[in-house]
Amino acid sequence: MLHELGPEGAFPRNDDSVTRARTLHLAEGVLIGLRRCSPEQAIAELVAAGREAGLSTYALARGLVAAAGGYQGATADPAARVAEHRWGALLRPPVPPSATLSAAPTSMA
Repeated sequence: MLHELGPEGAFPRNDDSVTRARTLHLAEGVLIGLRRCSPEQAIAELVAAGREAGLSTYALARGLVAAAGGYQGATADPAARVAEHRWGALLRPPVPPSATLSAAPTSMA
């Protein structure tokens, strides 16, 4: 069964092992990209964060993928809220330098 990523299709009600593995690998890849870490470090961080939040590794992985994908319904998922809280600063795009330059005061010469 093929599932498209999106608010309704990313996380089907009856998750099979392939879907679960795909979600875990996607979350691992998100953390590797955000943290520039090894796959082992990414999985260890995901497991530790899940334990701290009282969530399964899979639930937190699903939440991280939803938060990273910017899905509108992600805030309704408690795991996505945990992921946003933990990694949200890394998920948001950086402020372009031109935006900070235009706000700088000008000197009066």
